[in-house]
Amino acid sequence: MSTTVIYQRDLMDRRSEKIFTANALYLPGLMANHRIKLAYAYQKELLDNPFQYEDIFEYARGYEAPVNDETRRLSIDYGLPLLYPDWGVAGITYFKRIRANLFYDNNRSTFKGFGRTNDYQSVGLELIFDNTLLNILPLSFGVRSSYLLEDDPNNPGESLMPSFFVATDL
Repeated sequence: MSTTVIYQRDLMDRRSEKIFTANALYLPGLMANHRIKLAYAYQKELLDNPFQYEDIFEYARGYEAPVNDETRRLSIDYGLPLLYPDWGVAGITYFKRIRANLFYDNNRSTFKGFGRTNDYQSVGLELIFDNTLLNILPLSFGVRSSYLLEDDPNNPGESLMPSFFVATDL
């Protein structure tokens, strides 16, 4: 289990504040080396604040970050290893493992300026390559295919969103 809580406020102007929390619960999967991750995150920062803090919120995968004052996300991940190639390339990189991650994201964002609330839901598959770069730096990267269950206002009509990512905490 992990929890992160961040509260930020401008010392001179009480209106500029932000609250962020991210929580994750890790459970065993159906077989050895499988895992289930249940995660919940919440963020509130009014868009009319004179100063905006960095947006570190992880929105539903496959969607662009929506304009919002308040947002929350619930996600479920099921991860499992596929291959252990144990293969290196001239001391530059070493491939330790290839794994899959199935996911479901449910994100609700509210923009109080227009009294609008939008739901974003996606399901998908990630293939993640766990590497060691230059024999010292652990690095994971992957490809993701997200199927959008709700329309994305920034990409209307799109339902399948492929992407490339660098993983930090999968």
